[in-house]
Amino acid sequence: MKLLPACVNTDRLLPQDQEGVRTERGRLARMDGELYYLPHDSVEPYPFRDQVFEWGYCEHFIEHLTLEEAVGWLGEVRRLLKPGGLLRLSTPDLRLYAGGYMDAEGEMFAKHREHLGRLRMFAEQEVPGRPAWMLNQIFFMWGHKWIFDIDEVRHAAALAGWDPERVEQRAFQEGSEPQVAAFDLPGRRHESLYVEMRA
Repeated sequence: MKLLPACVNTDRLLPQDQEGVRTERGRLARMDGELYYLPHDSVEPYPFRDQVFEWGYCEHFIEHLTLEEAVGWLGEVRRLLKPGGLLRLSTPDLRLYAGGYMDAEGEMFAKHREHLGRLRMFAEQEVPGRPAWMLNQIFFMWGHKWIFDIDEVRHAAALAGWDPERVEQRAFQEGSEPQVAAFDLPGRRHESLYVEMRA
């Protein structure tokens, strides 16, 4: 888990700071002097009043929700944003994975295999090179429940009350709010869909 400055970071985990102070459910914590963290299950309503945030950001989170949960979460984020507020999200891109499976050169899957090879779980075993394995792992590993492309994000956003015309695909670290887009992690660039939407 990576905590970001200038944000209220949320996750279900209960981490502790460098001094050993453990976070508690339902309490906003200030960690390491400058980072704010709220232990929270994001399928539940957030404990904040309406229209209090200017922007929201999540990286590789929404794929861990069912489609129904994703719609609920998008609706909750919309509730929290001020009018005109921004949500930027990234998620594994179904189009990139489908294209990777069909690519005879295997460029995208080669990049992803290299990325996976740096993970602890592959420290003592090789990442399988089979295209079918590479496609299936994005659906059935990592706790993923729904894999999106831009059309599916628009569909979920529309069900959650967002204007689908204001749901736009963006590029890595490029967007309408540069300080928010700068949070994108380079290690996930090769597999990610970047989306912004306005409340």
